[in-house]
Amino acid sequence: MQMEAEIQNAASQASALQKDIDELLVQIKLASQNREKENHEFQTLIAEQREMKASLKQALSVLQGLYASQGGSLVQTELDQPEGLGYKRSSGGQGVLAMMQQLIKDSEAMVAEAMEADQTAQKSFEAFAAETNDAVKAKKDGIEKQNEQKAAQAVLLAETSDAKRLTSSEIQQLLTIKEQLHESCDFLLAQFGVRQKARGEEIEALKRAVSILSG
Repeated sequence: MQMEAEIQNAASQASALQKDIDELLVQIKLASQNREKENHEFQTLIAEQREMKASLKQALSVLQGLYASQGGSLVQTELDQPEGLGYKRSSGGQGVLAMMQQLIKDSEAMVAEAMEADQTAQKSFEAFAAETNDAVKAKKDGIEKQNEQKAAQAVLLAETSDAKRLTSSEIQQLLTIKEQLHESCDFLLAQFGVRQKARGEEIEALKRAVSILSG
C-alpha cells in the first residue's frame, strides 16, 4: 500500500539522517581531541621557550656584568653579528653575548609564531564546530520532520483500516439482518398460506351452512 510505503520511506530517511549525525559527532569528537593535543603541545612549547629565555637572560646578565667588571666593551662589532643560521667566531666575549641575544630573539619569535598558529588553529576548530553543530541541528530537524510524517501516515493508515473494518462489520451486519428478514418473510408467507387455507375452509363451511339453512 502507498501509505505503508511512505511510512517505510520516512523511517529509512530518519535512520539515514541519524547515521549522518552519529558520524558528525564522531568527527567533532576527534577534532576536539586533536585540538586539545595541539593546545597541550603549544602550552608545553611556550613554557619551554619562556624557561629558556629566562635562563638566557640570566646568563646574559651575568656575562655582561663579568665583561663590564673586566673593562670589556658591550658594543658589538660587525664581525660579532650573527651570520645566517650560525654565528661568526669571535676571539672576544662579545660574540658570545651577541649569540645569546640572538637566541633570546629567536625564542621570542618562536613564541610569537606559536601563539599565532595556536590562535589560527583555535579559530579553525571553532568554525568547524559551529558548522558541524549547525549540520547536526539541521539533520535533527529532518528526523523530527520524517517522524511527524511517519506518525501522520500511521494515523491515516489506522483510520483507513478502522474504516475498512467498520465497513466490513456493517456489511456482515446487513447480511445477517437480510438473512433474518428472509427467514421472517418465509415464516410469514408460510403462515399466510396456512391462514389463507384455514380462512378458505371457514368460508366454505359458512357457505354450506347458509345453503342448508336456506333449504
